[in-house]
Amino acid sequence: MADGGGGRGVAHTPGLALAVEALHAEYERALVEVFDQYKAAAGYPDAELTVL
Repeated sequence: MADGGGGRGVAHTPGLALAVEALHAEYERALVEVFDQYKAAAGYPDAELTVL
């Protein structure tokens, strides 16, 4: 395919993929941090957040 696959008009770029993975990891870490900060106040002190 001329667009690099996937049909979305965006070529696969390894550096871009690594940057997206790094941003996703930071986002996930921040989500868990906020969840842990407020879970007791929400009535779930022993809850664990699972990000899929």
